[in-house]
Amino acid sequence: MYLDHARESRNDKLTPGGVGELRGKLLKVDPEAAKQGVYFLGDDGGEVKSPLVIRNKPSNLLFEVPESLAIGDYTLEIRSIVKRTSSIRTGQLGDSLTVE
Repeated sequence: MYLDHARESRNDKLTPGGVGELRGKLLKVDPEAAKQGVYFLGDDGGEVKSPLVIRNKPSNLLFEVPESLAIGDYTLEIRSIVKRTSSIRTGQLGDSLTVE
């Protein structure tokens, strides 16, 4: 489940420059690793990484939504190396998120 704290909405809106929260399982990332983190995948094929992870727990991520996101629809993707593995795993939120 995704929460947009600026608008208090669930699984539908993104507020550039705001704070987003993702709840689930196996979410913890290494924010210092170049290929791990919270990514916003645009319909145009572009991707933007969140510049800041505020809370980094296995079941809960709190992060900054990049200010550079343009109007459009995005897929939220988490990229991390899960314990006892060596390759990057990805997971996506099932709902599309919109910047208006």
